[in-house]
Amino acid sequence: MSDFGKVKIWIEKVILSCKTWDQIITSEKLVNNFQKQMEIDNFDKMLLEPYLIHLQNLIHLQKKEIFQKTIVSNFN
Repeated sequence: MSDFGKVKIWIEKVILSCKTWDQIITSEKLVNNFQKQMEIDNFDKMLLEPYLIHLQNLIHLQKKEIFQKTIVSNFN
């Protein structure tokens, strides 16, 4: 597995471990930095785009989960 693949898997684990809004914000910054580094390394954008979409989708799902837990805890 390439370093790119290892970093992508590590970022996925970081995103899935997010439990707070601050952690989500940090994971968004991590994905942005990952994208910038891939662009600096002249990584093919056509290959990078699906990975970025996947990572952004994971962030969205984590946001939804945190939001739902926040709503439930506020009404209990």
